[in-house]
Amino acid sequence: GRKIGLTSSCSPVPRPDQTYFTPPHCMIMMAPCTAVTVCALLLVALTVSSVVEATAAAAANNNILVERVLYVPATVRALREVPPPSKEQARLHRQQQQSHHLPLAAKEIQGYTLRATGISPSVVDATTINGLGERGSGVVVVVGTAKDLAVHPVVGPLIVKNKQVHNFDLGAHPEAHYVHTIADQNGNAVVICGGATPLAALYSAYTFIEQGLGVRFLINGDVIPPTSLAPKVLPELHLRLSPAFDVRGIQPFHDFTAGPDWWTGDEYKMIATQLTKMKMNFFGFHSYPMREPLVWVGPEASVGASGNISQPADAYATSWRTTGDAGWGLTPRNTSTYVAGTSLMFDRDCYGSPAQAAFCQATDPATSTAMFDNALALVQDAFAFADTLGISKAVGTELPLSKPAGMSSLDAFKGMFKRLDHVKPDFYWHWTPEGWEWGHNSAKSQLTKQATADALDSVTASIEGGHDFELATCGWTIGPLDEPGYFDKVLNGSFAALSSIDLAVGWNDVQPAFKQITNHKKWVIPWMEDDPGLVGAEMWADRTLAHGRQAASYNISGLMGIHWRTFPTSLTIRALADVAWNLSLTVEDEYADLASAMFGPSVGPVAARQMVALDSFSAGPTPGGRQCGVVEPRTHCETKLPRPGFSCCGRFAPELFPSPSYVAEHYRFADDFAALRSGITDPEHLVWFDRWSQLFLYHKGIADVQYAGALLSKAVKTIDKLPPAQQAAAARTQGLPLLANASRAYERCLTSLAAFTHTKGDMGMVPLLENMNWITNVGNSIDTLRSALLANSTTTPEYKGSYLDKTNRAMRYGPQVSGYDVQSCGAACFNYTYFALQYSGVCFCDNSWQHATEYGPTKDCHPSGTAWCNAIYEHTPRPDPVPATYLPTRAYLGQPRVFVPAVRTLLSKALEPSFSVQAVVLATESALPATGDIGWRLAGSTSAWTNVTMSRSAGRGVYGVTLPTPSQPFEWAFSANVGGTTLTYPVQGTVVVNVH
Repeated sequence: GRKIGLTSSCSPVPRPDQTYFTPPHCMIMMAPCTAVTVCALLLVALTVSSVVEATAAAAANNNILVERVLYVPATVRALREVPPPSKEQARLHRQQQQSHHLPLAAKEIQGYTLRATGISPSVVDATTINGLGERGSGVVVVVGTAKDLAVHPVVGPLIVKNKQVHNFDLGAHPEAHYVHTIADQNGNAVVICGGATPLAALYSAYTFIEQGLGVRFLINGDVIPPTSLAPKVLPELHLRLSPAFDVRGIQPFHDFTAGPDWWTGDEYKMIATQLTKMKMNFFGFHSYPMREPLVWVGPEASVGASGNISQPADAYATSWRTTGDAGWGLTPRNTSTYVAGTSLMFDRDCYGSPAQAAFCQATDPATSTAMFDNALALVQDAFAFADTLGISKAVGTELPLSKPAGMSSLDAFKGMFKRLDHVKPDFYWHWTPEGWEWGHNSAKSQLTKQATADALDSVTASIEGGHDFELATCGWTIGPLDEPGYFDKVLNGSFAALSSIDLAVGWNDVQPAFKQITNHKKWVIPWMEDDPGLVGAEMWADRTLAHGRQAASYNISGLMGIHWRTFPTSLTIRALADVAWNLSLTVEDEYADLASAMFGPSVGPVAARQMVALDSFSAGPTPGGRQCGVVEPRTHCETKLPRPGFSCCGRFAPELFPSPSYVAEHYRFADDFAALRSGITDPEHLVWFDRWSQLFLYHKGIADVQYAGALLSKAVKTIDKLPPAQQAAAARTQGLPLLANASRAYERCLTSLAAFTHTKGDMGMVPLLENMNWITNVGNSIDTLRSALLANSTTTPEYKGSYLDKTNRAMRYGPQVSGYDVQSCGAACFNYTYFALQYSGVCFCDNSWQHATEYGPTKDCHPSGTAWCNAIYEHTPRPDPVPATYLPTRAYLGQPRVFVPAVRTLLSKALEPSFSVQAVVLATESALPATGDIGWRLAGSTSAWTNVTMSRSAGRGVYGVTLPTPSQPFEWAFSANVGGTTLTYPVQGTVVVNVH
């Protein structure tokens, strides 16, 4: 802890836009305002002996930490009944004034008390109660809006009695809330959780759950303290919180397998739930123009009654990222070919969004129509759930608007907005493209003029269509770089806010140009991770805290974070959530709090110091962005955490081959962190620790693979220059041993990845290795070895002709990267009948002549192909000349484990008549059982478990079941007999699911 001084000057401070924020020193208001000692998050228990004694007595007498949870239903005092006059006020009313948030708050306290202590308190509607309990009763928690609590016949007098000691004034912000521990007339402890609105009251419940019960909320799940560490006595809390930013949330970015492209409805809803627990209220999505399916561009007449595309001719090819496409440097590959057991995670060969599970790639009008319609249904369902939690949603695409030939922007927006009405976003935001940053687009350019005209056309389309959503801007820049305030001048009041992501993939500070924005609200989006580092660990909590403080100093009212993954970014996203409520938060305090919660009190402080030592910059970013040195020094690049590369997108940098001495110095942190494991005994703490430790070991493993691959590449280049008669022997004696070394390093790297994987984002990292880095960094060397081993072969491939190709490849397999000739491509396609070269050396394979030639013949382009022309050859398939023992094994090599990619803790009975659970078991294939089991019952019940069999999918390690949603909170646990040992999820206790 450290000392801070609190003064009585804690009134909300007005912003220019007439909203308010609480000064940093008052984010946590403790009365009286004197110097106090506070812990990691500056949330502290002050001791008032009578209340603590009452709590202790209740715990001793009843063995119950919380006996009852009361909620005061919202009345007209708290709920506005007059229709709001503007779109913004209507949105805020929808989000903040939902009366079901009050019983939900009570049930959330009930559920987390059960998880943390093993005992479930009762939940009572406090409308008709005439007292809080007899003397010596257990602790009572009361939740409600501040207005209703103040006039409640039982609670109101307690507030009046304590007003002189504790501050119950919430000021003007609609999300402000308090948590106060006081004593009732019988001396019993009462915790009063009050909010300015029902949503704020729900936030107060989550504040109590964290600060009273020791739970911590992260974007990828809940950190629940083991029951052995549950507090025996509730700490006394006197907290008053008000946010520094009105809009707080995330911007998960579509385009990579590690991001929302792979989310199911359960991922969307789980993340919406976790955002609410962290007191965040926004998530927004970008859609690449006329390429991704969330935002469709087309005529209004083609939008059906349910938002479906009624005219297939207007459904162009579209997709989110799958393992079967070739975007961003990926090579299409079936997941069944993945090595080191990673294939077990995937229940189909072409893996991606459930919206395209039936057809993988949308290649014709029928599948394109299905892709758009399925994507709409997926996001529509997710957004409806997010609505129930008071979360704003934004969708949009880039300016100038890409549209079908011959269509005006106005007509395109009319069609787009009609379809999006069925998704029900709160905002449509226009994005400035990435080229505006790197190309330094000018305010005077034709691009800017067209973008402005299109944005104004969208205003007309919105007004004429009577759409409820507000308009905003976002993008890589807030405006043209030579005039950042341009849009603030030319866009009218129909735009709710102007925003952008930080420049230089987050390596630059928040743009001071935000100070030029005076006519609109403004939001900023720091990077929680950057795509050049997507393949490894990234830790940016300290930078995020700094950017939050910078944003507040520029009177920015919205703070969101761009990201793809949810586990490696989880602590950075938590820092983003926390700085929005506490601008004085330090990175040391943040890690100390979270590491102690995740790893336990004995290891947590040491682990926190080690994690701080890896976070953000070591010396600050270089002027102008991310310029770095070369070769080994470049891997550090002024970040504390060494980086595997700086190439888009998650690609190893081929010029980086960190030597063993460099790895020993700069990657020692992974082994130092792993050594802390011996100090942890609790199973849940071990789960969290192993995730982070294995992530660090995996990060180190990347460097080992880079070095082993570089040694192999160097040797292979030498072998390739030898006379053909000498190549086979050299390949066997020099190349194969180095290949075996690279393969073993790769197996260790993937085994660590499999050991920490527990989210779809972690699963999405596998293709970054299997579909990209192994192929581009080692695959060419392997194929050159194959060619050398076959150098004395008398087989000559037959040239079959030249045929057209398209983005949906005619020849679907093979390395699909450059650097090949006829001999090496034939060796790479050793087990295929046909192979082809395109674009002067890109190699493809296939066994289907019909598929290879589906786009028809074209003018001759042999021997090495040209752009979109395949020079196709035929040869006789043969066994792999490289023995299997020198290649990575397909077998799983790690410890048996189970994970659940989307752990739902909240369901909506009205929206979800059924719920699904999917578990992934990793073990040797022979040990995997045919079925798993899920046992469930009502939460806190002592009745027998209802056991349901979960079937195994596609011979992989994936098990699933769909069950009817109960009307009341329930708990469940998964188990599977793996090779005679029972694996369970969670490792102890159950998953408690609330239903509202």
